[in-house]
Amino acid sequence: GYTAKTFQLRTSELVCKVCGGGQLPEGRCLECFGLGFEPQLRSVTYGELSIGAVLQLPVREALRFFSRREEIFTPLSIADGLGLARCPLRARRTGLSLRKRSSAALASFLCEVQKRTDGWYLLDEPLEWSDDGECEFALNSLQRLAERGATVILSTRRESLLSHLPNRWKILRPLAVVDDIEP
Repeated sequence: GYTAKTFQLRTSELVCKVCGGGQLPEGRCLECFGLGFEPQLRSVTYGELSIGAVLQLPVREALRFFSRREEIFTPLSIADGLGLARCPLRARRTGLSLRKRSSAALASFLCEVQKRTDGWYLLDEPLEWSDDGECEFALNSLQRLAERGATVILSTRRESLLSHLPNRWKILRPLAVVDDIEP
């Protein structure tokens, strides 16, 4: 039978032999159609859809499809909250805009740390390309992480974000402290 590792591009033995799991620099693989897996794995079904079809679902549709699977639904809701609603689940990062790649990286981080209760996290300009709604979603997620005991350091040039931050922050300019804010 198949396990979760079977469907991970880094560990699967059924990664497309032509592109190595979507690693072609010149574009979409004609063997796997950019999905990264061998045909026998793409044809496996989950519910009424093949894995190949699931991988092509935009995040917003995948939210509905996986609504009863919290371990899948939660990361998808993070991706949706960060503006990735129309991106397919198996989108190649090289095919995404800089803004979407930034959102995808932040979504991956938030998924990874959502259950942690400690640690230090430095995020360098994670919201530079985000709109106000995405910023609010991300800041709320980071606030929950801080409330669980983690130390979150966020560097940003967007002064509008400072009013949302709960702790004391210093606004730094190259080689000088410009202002010391305590909201």
